[in-house]
Amino acid sequence: HYPLRRQRQMCIRDRNATALAVAQWAAEQTMTNGPLRAVYYPGLATHPDHTVATECFSGHGHLITIALRGGDGAVGTALNRMQWFRVQDAAGAARLGGVESVASPLEDGSIRLSIGLDAASTLIGDLTHALE
Repeated sequence: HYPLRRQRQMCIRDRNATALAVAQWAAEQTMTNGPLRAVYYPGLATHPDHTVATECFSGHGHLITIALRGGDGAVGTALNRMQWFRVQDAAGAARLGGVESVASPLEDGSIRLSIGLDAASTLIGDLTHALE
């Protein structure tokens, strides 16, 4: 029982680290007048709840929201171009949190990313391709 629990804890830490790396990459993209206009992830120092999240939790989770400059049309294009993220419709967003990385559209020209057990470089490469 103990080794399985330890393995789960390691997976959660890895997901937190991967989510932070993806969020940091996305935050950099918002500064270049590229396709992203905002990134919402409590692990980023720029998030309004960063201090509270850091004080209350040992990690910042695996959910990231990216807002695209082109609105809903850009979201549809990006989701169609994704090759690694499994794309779910908004109704499927309630099933986030498994081992797969999932992307789901939101109503305001944003995409919710649920980071799975994939490498950060793989996910960043997929996002780079999807947002071109």
